[in-house]
Amino acid sequence: MRIGIDFDNTIANYDGVFYAAALELGLIPADLGRDKNSVRDLLNGSGRKDEFTKLQGYIYGARMDLVSPYPGVAAFVRDAVAAGHELFVVSHKTRTPMMGPPYDMHAAARGFLEAQGFFSPGMLSPENAFFELTKEEKVARAATLEVEAFIDDLPEILRMSGFPSTVRRILFDPYDALAVKTDDLERCTDWETIYGTLLGGPMNAVFLPRSQSQDNTDLLAEASRLCVKAGRGEPHGLKQLSGGKNNRVFRLDTDKGPLVLKSYFRHADDPRDRLGAEWNFLTYAWGRGVRCVPEPLACDRHAQLGLYDFVEGEKLSANGITEQHIEAAADFISTVNQRPYGPQSLNSGSEACFSVADHLDRVDQRVARLTTLDPEAPHVGAARTLVTERLEPQWLRVKASILESCTAVGVDPTARLPEADIIVSPSDFGFHNALWQDARGLTFLDFEYAGWDDPAKLAGDFFACPEIPTPPEHFTLFVETLCHRLNLGEVAQARMVMLRDAYYIKWACIVLNDFLSHHDARRRFANQGDRAARCAAQLDKADALIAKTVSDTPGG
Repeated sequence: MRIGIDFDNTIANYDGVFYAAALELGLIPADLGRDKNSVRDLLNGSGRKDEFTKLQGYIYGARMDLVSPYPGVAAFVRDAVAAGHELFVVSHKTRTPMMGPPYDMHAAARGFLEAQGFFSPGMLSPENAFFELTKEEKVARAATLEVEAFIDDLPEILRMSGFPSTVRRILFDPYDALAVKTDDLERCTDWETIYGTLLGGPMNAVFLPRSQSQDNTDLLAEASRLCVKAGRGEPHGLKQLSGGKNNRVFRLDTDKGPLVLKSYFRHADDPRDRLGAEWNFLTYAWGRGVRCVPEPLACDRHAQLGLYDFVEGEKLSANGITEQHIEAAADFISTVNQRPYGPQSLNSGSEACFSVADHLDRVDQRVARLTTLDPEAPHVGAARTLVTERLEPQWLRVKASILESCTAVGVDPTARLPEADIIVSPSDFGFHNALWQDARGLTFLDFEYAGWDDPAKLAGDFFACPEIPTPPEHFTLFVETLCHRLNLGEVAQARMVMLRDAYYIKWACIVLNDFLSHHDARRRFANQGDRAARCAAQLDKADALIAKTVSDTPGG
């Protein structure tokens, strides 16, 4: 197959780049939103439209070093070429900027492809990269090359009459913002989906952004580039922090103070975009004035690295959680969800639920996964016994009780929630992901599963997570406060109560994930220590969670 690929916003990802370049040139304040539109609107709205035009030329001509490829595009190119497909980059832009210094933007784009390894052996041929001056010339080039599929982020390009009718038109929509009126195009929100669409099967790659043998010197080099992007000084020290279960988290010391560098885990069996979810949520929250979360500074989606403000503080103990902390948690959720919702696109949260049936299905899936325990896992016999004799029977009882409750309150378990009941959720929400500081109060952390979701899932996770369990006596206070501040009705509140036990079962399944092979790979990536000790501890936690479905009363 002959496949054409656009360059800007299809291969090259400009997230945060306009902010970094504008800040570097002194055009914007540091507290401005980090998206391109915020920079453009500020400059255009303050009578500096020409400055934004010059900024575009500066980025496309002189600062392509700030730009990263989208995750998965390099793997797609590599495997497509290996499979015998012929690939072409076909893009359009003027050769020099409309205003400002006469940078050669075509040469800069080629330089980016070379620097990022796209012209390496087994990848693209440099002769197959074409940068045309107009969109008409771009489409004509694609037709001349006789491409059989074309990937672009602009629907209007894919619909131009110059494309032969037989070309497969793949719309790359990384922010999931173009679903309306694009039924005539094959819309994909990430390169993993494009891979499956054009090459078939899952992407032939394990997404470990840094190998475990990678030393801190190499990470410092990556961190230095991100610090430049964020305007945050030069890093000189790196120390891994404890606590990260899925990712590696480092304290990064710089000449302007400490920051946090996060290296995100990805695996062929679990390709969730943890960096994308966390970055999008934090950008959204900061754009709405929320300051009880770390500030997002810069990211590299290809390397799966994120740079954030460093937050001092201490973890609360379960015994130290008071009504003040419960109300602070509810304040955070209600502030993020102040209406009207902002224009930035957020995806659904990980394992999002939009009906009662969704909640039950998610737990069903987790229980079913535990039928395939790793036979090499320590204590696997005890885990099998716990699953078959305790967890599975209790889940059947809990599920039956939930369905009875639905009937009692007149809720159709298969019906989609009203839109007013769906919120922006941090997911995996609880005091295990929070730090307390006397002067600042609570700061909430870790949003790698965040997105649109049912608040009943948030409440379930908040009280069921075993690491720093929220005391059950605060359940009613949290639910009533949250429902009041989010203007949720009686049905939403009843849903939170009826689903509570489902989340104890869900978390029992989660803590038993250490007995699954690819979850063990994630723990090893995060340097979580001896597996035998982990597995033994998780058995005790799972047993305690199952017991809570009997001992905790629904009202708190």
